[in-house]
Amino acid sequence: NVDIVVRLALTDGETFDLHLINNILRVTWPDQERVTAGQWTTDRQTIIAILTDELSMTEALSKGEIRASGDQQRHQRFASLFE
Repeated sequence: NVDIVVRLALTDGETFDLHLINNILRVTWPDQERVTAGQWTTDRQTIIAILTDELSMTEALSKGEIRASGDQQRHQRFASLFE
């Protein structure tokens, strides 16, 4: 019963909602009315490194390559679900 939304803002100006619900990740355009666990800010290269398994989300958060605002425990939980 996981239901977490993180807003992802890329440094090039694009923004997405990452909505993880019952182990299914949905990437959508931001919904300003949706309650989020916080916001992540990073560059496109970090996202590519995560998608190609060069870097994990947890590592990116702990190294500061993803800057997170909001509930840090929820961010760590969200990232750990992808390990």
